Amino acid sequence: MYPSIGKLENFKARNRKKFYFSGFCITGYFKEFNNKLIMNLEEIKEKLRSYKEADIKFYEPHFTENMIGRGGSRKDVIENLLNPMKLVHVKLEIGIYGDMKHVLFFELGRVQTLKLPVIFNESNKKTLYIITYIMRYRPWQEMIN
Repeated sequence: MYPSIGKLENFKARNRKKFYFSGFCITGYFKEFNNKLIMNLEEIKEKLRSYKEADIKFYEPHFTENMIGRGGSRKDVIENLLNPMKLVHVKLEIGIYGDMKHVLFFELGRVQTLKLPVIFNESNKKTLYIITYIMRYRPWQEMIN
């Protein structure tokens, strides 16, 4: 379902484009890769709506420490994930262990953006694994450039 690193290499060879790897994150022509092989925003929203609260897992204690430090609440995170009306952008990254991370950007206010890196279907089970909680006080358009 998700492209592997091997598929990235095939994509690179087919398109004769340069890819630069910074750690395990893709840079360079990432947007073209994102548009061709990864689900669009509406498909991600539909996928998020299919999850239940019991399917959501958090990377503890890292998630809770960041959430408390930034004045957030677990209830708001779950509500935004299950009703993704405020989801405005999705970015794909490759995790440390080669897994596909989707970074979800939620516009909570004019200058307030919630950024949630998540992994869909960890260990081939229907789960939504939330890595951390990042709250930024600037428009989401500035964060993706």
